[in-house]
Amino acid sequence: MEDSKLTIYCENDSRMREVTYGTSLGEIAAAWYPSLTDPGSGHENRVLSALVDNKVRGLDYKVYDNHNIRFLSYLDTEGRRTYIRSLCLVLQEAVSRLHKDRILRIEHSLPSGLYGELVEYADGKRKPCFLMDDEVEAIYRAMKETVAADASAPLRPLPYTIQGIRPRRPGWRKASDSSGRRCTN
Repeated sequence: MEDSKLTIYCENDSRMREVTYGTSLGEIAAAWYPSLTDPGSGHENRVLSALVDNKVRGLDYKVYDNHNIRFLSYLDTEGRRTYIRSLCLVLQEAVSRLHKDRILRIEHSLPSGLYGELVEYADGKRKPCFLMDDEVEAIYRAMKETVAADASAPLRPLPYTIQGIRPRRPGWRKASDSSGRRCTN
């Protein structure tokens, strides 16, 4: 089955293409769509992810069936979200390497960015941390190193402490519980 061919329909140029069974979206993008051109400005944009049958998939996703595919760049809403999520993970990785006793909590989005806090937990209490300019520069350098080192590395799951996820404590409300009742688990 390794040499069998599949047919994909690419919405970017409205063409049917034949690909080998198990080819990754990254390989398809590199072969036919190394960049996507903005029709308004003519600027070239890198492919970040793809919509496969209307579901966002990373470029490591392998094709095992006929699909409709649309490659996404930063110009697309979903492409922009992919880029921002990736940057958040790189930021989490850099902070966890440089500040092992602290957790970066990305709280919510703003019109021009994200709001987050660097916190440490001492005596069971959350305490915000403030960074000096040289510490911010060190995080920036660590992010650049992570991107350079992991450019072609396979994706790996991150431990929950890096993601800033804390187990839910008794008394916290569930997001789906709109009644205002307190949860006991």
